[in-house]
Amino acid sequence: MYKSLILVIGMAGCLFAQTRPRDPFIFRTAIAENGNPPSNQKNRLVGLLLNANFTAFYSTQTGEGTGLYMTRTGTANDGNITYAHAQFGQCITFAGGAVLHRNTTAILWEILNNGTPATSQTVYKGFTHTNAAGTTAALRYDVIAGNTNVSISESPEYVAGGNGSLRRTLVITGLGATQSLRVRLTGTTAVGETWTANSGGTITGTNPQYFTVTANGTAVVTGSW
Repeated sequence: MYKSLILVIGMAGCLFAQTRPRDPFIFRTAIAENGNPPSNQKNRLVGLLLNANFTAFYSTQTGEGTGLYMTRTGTANDGNITYAHAQFGQCITFAGGAVLHRNTTAILWEILNNGTPATSQTVYKGFTHTNAAGTTAALRYDVIAGNTNVSISESPEYVAGGNGSLRRTLVITGLGATQSLRVRLTGTTAVGETWTANSGGTITGTNPQYFTVTANGTAVVTGSW
């Protein structure tokens, strides 16, 4: 009876708490962008299946654009449900859809001292599930410049409309009184994108655009395509 009760509770959690296209909805992966692997393969990614037709990829490679790398539409194929041997890594593929955003810039996050960018390095610190059902997640980074270490927890979420939007909720700690933090927003694809500052920060620049945060706390910015 005890085992049956656990099974019923587990089934209820899957039925009512899981809102993603599948479980797991967040996982380590790689993509072959142009041609067959290993040519033009992007490794060390975390993929988030935020919607049945919308996926976000984050680069975890220190010194190579740590942070949001790509958003795209299309249905993710099921090769990443479990880990299996693959000659060139665990590449995810899609049925249909198109790339909306790609950012190949080496430095996405920068600490600013009195408004002046400091030489900064971003270190990926892993991801955590942010609710008991395992249907939301946060990616964590440290941005380091000299003796300053700013910690970021980023929770991405799909927002309906157009080709899809990505709401990025950032929780930031470690900024000093005269410091700020900025993240490069604009990508390098032909698809037009619009970024909107929802709270806690401002959009600065034109090409590229940045989201700049001047104090510790929570900030939200949304990209639409």
